[in-house]
Amino acid sequence: MNTKSKKFTYDDALLMVNNWAKNKLIDKNIDYDETGEIPYFIQYLNYRSKLILAKPRVVVLSEKFSVLPENQNGFDKLKEKITAGEDINVYLSKSSIKASAVDGMLDNFGIKHFHLGEVIENGFIKRTGEVALGFVTNDEVFFIISKQHGKGHGDIWYEKDVLEIIHKEKPKLIEHCKVKYMTDISPIISDTNDIKSNRNANINSGITLDDGSVYMPNNLGQTLAGFGMEHTMKMQYIAK
Repeated sequence: MNTKSKKFTYDDALLMVNNWAKNKLIDKNIDYDETGEIPYFIQYLNYRSKLILAKPRVVVLSEKFSVLPENQNGFDKLKEKITAGEDINVYLSKSSIKASAVDGMLDNFGIKHFHLGEVIENGFIKRTGEVALGFVTNDEVFFIISKQHGKGHGDIWYEKDVLEIIHKEKPKLIEHCKVKYMTDISPIISDTNDIKSNRNANINSGITLDDGSVYMPNNLGQTLAGFGMEHTMKMQYIAK
C-alpha cells in the first residue's frame, strides 16, 4: 500500500525552533515563562538582546555625562572592564537574565543601563540609585548621561533627553531610526507622559525632538505583545 510522506509545515518549524529555545533556556538555567503563551524562541532572543558580548570596546563620554563622586570608582572599574573586553553583564539589571522581562528603554531607545557599585552581590554588581545610560555597539560604548532611578526620581526610562544627546553628538548611532521622508507627523509625541503611555500600550510612535527631528523606535520597536518586533520577525523568517 502506498503511503504519502507527511509534509513538513511552517507550524512544524515553529515547534522545532521553540523547543530548541526552551532547551537552551533550561540548559543556561535562565528564568522564563513556562506557560507557553510567549514563544520560547522570542523569550530566548529577548534574553540574548539584553546581554553584552565580552570584547574590547572604546569608551566615549557625552558632554553631559558625569557621575556622583561616591560612584566614580565604580564607574572607573566599569570603564576598565569595557576596554579590556571583560564580561560586564553583572553591571546590568537583574531582569537581564529573565527571558520574559521586557526592557522598554532598550527595545525603543537602544539604550542599556549600568549600575555603578564596586562589589558583586548575588551575582550582580551592588545596586546603586544612580545608573549610567549607554548605547552599546560592537566597537564602542557611548555613555550618554547618568540618572537617579527609583521612587521619587521620575520616569527616566521614557525621557527623550537621551535621544537629544545622541542626536547632537552621535547621530550615526540612531540614523537608521530617523524619519527622513515624512513631514507634519501627527500627533506630535514629545512629552514624557505621552511616550510612556504609548510604550506601555505597546504602540510604536515617532518621538519629536526639540529641533523637529523625529525618530522611530530602535530596531522597529515592539509588538502588541510587548516584545521586540525584530524577535518576532526573526522567528518567522527562520520558520519560513
